[in-house]
Amino acid sequence: LADTLKPPEFSNEPPFRVEFSNSTGTKIPCTANGSLPINITWILADGNPVFNVNQLRHVTVKETLVFPPFEAKDYRQDMHAVTYKCIANNAAGTVISREVHVQAVMDQPFEPHVYDAFATKGSTAAIKCIISGTVSKYVIVDTWIKDNQQEIKTFFFDDKKYTITKTGDLLISNVDSADAGRGYKCVAKHRLTGQVKTSETAGKLFVTESEG
Repeated sequence: LADTLKPPEFSNEPPFRVEFSNSTGTKIPCTANGSLPINITWILADGNPVFNVNQLRHVTVKETLVFPPFEAKDYRQDMHAVTYKCIANNAAGTVISREVHVQAVMDQPFEPHVYDAFATKGSTAAIKCIISGTVSKYVIVDTWIKDNQQEIKTFFFDDKKYTITKTGDLLISNVDSADAGRGYKCVAKHRLTGQVKTSETAGKLFVTESEG
């Protein structure tokens, strides 16, 4: 019988890093294949077991580690900013997951702002989207709106005129007089909450004659 027992292997190993907003909460599944029964438990990095804490952290019957949404006043560093591991074991062996670094991020307001830009004819103009607020590193900019109507998105790779950089800047190549006075707004998205905001004002591009 022992020859037919299969030790556990993770079918869904938790990721190395899990960031989530306190307004949404998160669920971290951990599942394994192998000879049944398989027992799955969660531990802290120091080896101590993970206990259920009312309204803040619990493990479901399907061994998913759950962090429900919580108010900022209920934030606990020993729970919302620590490292966890998942253990799967059966009669044939034990497997321990990679470290799972959990970080809860407090939901804070943010606002995108665009300012006017200047470029000479024939050059490449860069229009920046400035994110105000403490959560700027969790905000991505992958869409711009030209003159309140035309959407410019990052996946328009065939468009040689416009490029959106990884940092969210809008690059306009080979600037000419037709680009002058156009208004550009940026669309910013919080990658943890999904909240989307468009800059209230548009940045205008001013074009000058190239020197020489």
